[in-house]
Parts: sequence; C-alpha cells; structure tokens
Amino acid sequence: DGETTTTTARRRAPRFDADPPSRFRRFIGGAARRDTPFQESPPLFTAFVALQRVTREMGATLFLPRTHTLTAPRRAFDGGRSGKAAMLSEADARLGVLEPGDCTIFDMRLLHCGTPNQALLGDRRYFLNFTFCNPRADTSDLGHVPCIRPGYKRKMTLADFRAQLASAAPFADYGDGLGA
Repeated sequence: DGETTTTTARRRAPRFDADPPSRFRRFIGGAARRDTPFQESPPLFTAFVALQRVTREMGATLFLPRTHTLTAPRRAFDGGRSGKAAMLSEADARLGVLEPGDCTIFDMRLLHCGTPNQALLGDRRYFLNFTFCNPRADTSDLGHVPCIRPGYKRKMTLADFRAQLASAAPFADYGDGLGA
C-alpha cells in the first residue's frame, strides 16, 4: 500500500521514533520532498539497509506517513509554498532509527527528508541502497534518474533477484549488465 516499513531478517517490529524532537520537526519545512511525482500506481520503491546503527543524532531519515497518496494534505503540499508550510506544520513525522541489518523500504512518492547530523563526532551513515521499479507503473517521467546497468534494465523482478541470491551462481544468467 506504499507505507514505509523497517524490518530485519528476524522480523521484529518497525523501529520508528514517533515523537521526533522539535529540532527535527523544524527541519522538515525546507527539506521534505518526494522522489517521484504522484501517479496512481507506485512507480518506485527504495530500500535502505543499515550497515551500522543509525541514531536520531546521526541524521536519521524523517518520513511523513501516508503522504504517498493524493489526500488533501498531499494536495496542499504539492500546491505551493503556503499550502506546503501549513501541511508540514501539522504532519505526522517518524524518524527511521535503525540497527545494523535493518531495512527501510518506502514508496518514493512518500514525503521524507534527511535530518541534520548532530552526533558529537559527526558519525556518518552507511547504507546499502536499492531502488525497485514497479513493472505496472508509468515510468516515462519519474523525475528520478535510475543508476541501473543497461543490461539489467527491466530484466529482473524482486522475486528474480531473491532467486539469484539463493542460486549457486548468482546473476551468472544476467552477465555483468554492461551490455545492452
């Protein structure tokens, strides 16, 4: 349904911080964005896999739940500066704090933003990032430039990817992806 999910292989409950401090809420206004324009069918999904612990102080990603659908608040956000400010001042906001191996998957139409890194040592966040395309979506104007190798474009589904990872020779059937 396009909601954001955080999970691990252990299938524990999502780890969203439902009460971000005011300093993060203040930050939403200038930075909240969606990565793809609205369309009825979700075009792209992104997965962040945490390679180390990501705390609120390190600049965890802030998500605005249910903003992937064309609701009145989302129309206000898309409608211009005054509507955007009003919508964001009342928006539900959740920080995606993560443990190593946690995975956050979100619909790229969802409003979200990175938050400032306020860790004492300026700790960096390291993620493994995947983007998945919905084969039933209109991909003609996503407003997002994919970085997939040309030989892999529209060749694999998520199920295919999982099967390849479980095989004796992962991706051997697909080659290096550099050919057309």
